[in-house]
Amino acid sequence: MGSTGEEVAELLRRAARHVRVAVLTHRNADPDALASALLAHRALAELGAEPVIMLPEGLSRASKQVLRAAGLEDLPLARHEEGPGSTPQIEAVVVVDSSNSTQLGGLAGLATTRPLYLIDHHSPGDLTSHAEASVVDQASPSATQLVALALEHMGVCPEACEATVGLAGIIYDTRRYSIADAGSFRASAYLISCGGDYEKALKALQSGRDQGSGLDYAERVARLKAAQRMVTSRICEELIVAVTRVGAYESSAARALVDLGADIAVVVGGKGAELRVTLRLSRRALDAGLRADELASYIAGKYGGRGGGHAAAGMAHVPAPRGGAEELVEAIARSLPGKAARLCVERRSKALGEGQG
Repeated sequence: MGSTGEEVAELLRRAARHVRVAVLTHRNADPDALASALLAHRALAELGAEPVIMLPEGLSRASKQVLRAAGLEDLPLARHEEGPGSTPQIEAVVVVDSSNSTQLGGLAGLATTRPLYLIDHHSPGDLTSHAEASVVDQASPSATQLVALALEHMGVCPEACEATVGLAGIIYDTRRYSIADAGSFRASAYLISCGGDYEKALKALQSGRDQGSGLDYAERVARLKAAQRMVTSRICEELIVAVTRVGAYESSAARALVDLGADIAVVVGGKGAELRVTLRLSRRALDAGLRADELASYIAGKYGGRGGGHAAAGMAHVPAPRGGAEELVEAIARSLPGKAARLCVERRSKALGEGQG
C-alpha cells in the first residue's frame, strides 16, 4: 500500500498546503514514533510548510538514548503547553505511528479539530474517521519506513543525524530486522545513503538491553516486580500467557517477560481513573496466527476502553475498576487465555485446511 512511498508523499504534499503544521505522535514516544515524526517534519519543511513537532508526554528512555547518540538533542518542538486551545496558528495536523486519539493524551483535541493527515501501521482507530487523508499500512513493520520511502520518492535526503534516528526507528520496531520486509531494507539503505550511521543507531538501542547497562534503578525494579507478580497460563500446547502489573515502565516490563519466555505478555500500569494495558507477542505467538492489536481490542471492548496496535505490540486504555490494577490483572488473566486459545485453534485449523486444499 504505502511501500513505494508515493502515497505518503502525496499525503504530505496535501498537508504542506496548510503551511503551519503540527506533527504529533503517541504518548511516551518510542524510537519509531520519534523517527517517523522527525522525518515527516523534514518532508514538510522541504515542501515549504512551517512544521513543528508536538509530543503529548515526551520521549521514552530509548528515544532519548537515540537522540543523544545521533547528536540531535534540540528537536524542533513546540511546548505541550502551547497545545490545544492555545495554538490557533496551527492550521493542520499530521499524526504518525498512532491510530487512536487516546494515544495522543492532551493533544487529542488538536488532532480532532484541525484538518488531519494520518500515517500509521497499526490497526485503524478513531483517528482514521477524522482524517482528511490517511495511509494506514498494517503490513508495514514500522511507521518510519513509510515516511523514509516518501522522502526517497520526493528525492529529499534528511540530515545525517536525522537519518541516523530514522535507522534507529526501523531497527527498533522491526526487532533488528527479525520482522522486517523489503520496505524496511530499502528505507534503511536510503537513510544510510543520506549519511545515516547504522552502527551508531544500533549501539544506542543496545546500550541498555544487551550490555546490561543503561537501565536505571526504577526500570530494573519494575521488570523484577513484573516477573514476581505475573500470573501465567498455557494455551495451544506450548504458548505461555503472562499477565502482570507495574507502576511504570510497562513496555520495558512486557519486553522483559517475552525475553524470559512468555509468548503473550500483558502488563497493566497507570494510576487514577484510567489504566494502560501493554501487550507484546513473541515470534511463536505470531507464527500461531495471534496479533497483539486484536488482543488489545478484545481487552478494550470487554472492559470499556479503546485499544489497538499492530501484530507484535498493542495497547489498551480502560477505566480502572474499583480494585485498581490488581483487579484488572485478575480479570484479564481469567478471560484472555481463553480468547487467545480460541483464535489460535481457529487459525491453525484454517491453515491446515488451506494446506490440504
